[in-house]
Parts: sequence; C-alpha cells; structure tokens
Amino acid sequence: MIRTERLTQIPMTRQHPETGLVSARDLAALINVPIVADLMQGQAEVAIRKKLEIMRDVDPAQHNWITYWLIVINSENIAAGLVGFKGLPSADGSVEIGYGLASIYQGLGYMTEAVKALVAWAFSHPECRRITANTLPDNIRSRRVLLKNCFNETGSEGDEIIYEMKKSGFLLT
Repeated sequence: MIRTERLTQIPMTRQHPETGLVSARDLAALINVPIVADLMQGQAEVAIRKKLEIMRDVDPAQHNWITYWLIVINSENIAAGLVGFKGLPSADGSVEIGYGLASIYQGLGYMTEAVKALVAWAFSHPECRRITANTLPDNIRSRRVLLKNCFNETGSEGDEIIYEMKKSGFLLT
C-alpha cells in the first residue's frame, strides 16, 4: 500500500480485478472498502482484461508493476480511481503510467497526488529510470496531472501527446 495525505493506494492482486469485473460489490466486500459502481467498466474494463492476461505470465513478485492500484479517498472511504503501469520497466528502464478517476472526484487534486506517489514508488526501484505517459490533446485534466507532476512534453505519436519524466530529474518532496 501507498499512503499519502488524502489517499491510500492498494495494489490489486489477480483476484481483485477478476472479482471486480464480475461484481464491484463483491470486490468491495473483498477489500472491505466501497467502490464507485462503474469504476471497472468501459475503457477501464478493456485495460483491466489486458493487465490480467499479462499478470498470468509474470512472477507474482512483479505484479505491482502491471496491476492497477485502487485509489481510495480516505475522507470518504471509497475507491474512486485506478492508477498503474502498463508493464515491467523495459531494458532501458522505461515504463508507461496510466490512470483514471470517477468523474465526480476529478478536478480536486486526487489524481495528481496519486500519480506523484506512484512515481515515487517506481523511482525507488533501481530498474526504473524513466516514466512515460500518452494522452490525447483534448484531455486537459490528464495533461494537467502530468504537468503538475513535472512530466515534460516530448512529442507526439499518432493522435497522442507523449510526456516523460526521468529519474535523474525527480525530487522527493
């Protein structure tokens, strides 16, 4: 778990997303925290299914790099978002981060706080030297999260803008 001033981030085991895809209520009972009803639907469901496929072939000791971490808002005791990496760090030490938060909790700084905490976790591991993120130009909130966390825009790929942060430029605060 990762704890910050307002959040608790819980890395999901394989059982958690498997349960959550069937029933958010069952997942809430499993982790003993209420969950926003549609947290694991839509785009999140597609991404979670991909992560589960990867997790089946990776040593469970490495799952924290692949799984989503549930974002629990402590003041409301509710899991309202997901943040995680899209795989293990590559040979050059790069890993891509992705995230999502229930719309009613957006714009309150929760995702900025969650990304900052997960970036610090990643950079505490010597194999991680660079974190990237891709986002659409019109996703202003996502871009703002990255900029507030000192990611630098480095170009574009297709329709998406690419951001990165290097470990050498990361300062723990």
